[in-house]
Amino acid sequence: MGAGAIEHEFKGRLVMLGFGSSGQGVLPLLLRHIGMQPDQLLVITPSDAGTGVAQQCRVPCPRARLTPQNHPHVLQPPWSGRSATGRR
Repeated sequence: MGAGAIEHEFKGRLVMLGFGSSGQGVLPLLLRHIGMQPDQLLVITPSDAGTGVAQQCRVPCPRARLTPQNHPHVLQPPWSGRSATGRR
């Protein structure tokens, strides 16, 4: 495996709930080693801690606490108009 080599192509979508140290470390690796684009990912976190990593990676990162009442609204906007493969 070479540095920065794409190991797998991922055509779906991925939502990361919470963005602690593990998520902050994994996000750049997903973009670097899995064939994903930033618009295929969504990071949802209740605090601003670590959101700079998502911003540097150009991944949408709404600050929200996911609840049964708000999850349809929080999860809907970035995926609107996209197919299950993450493409418009």
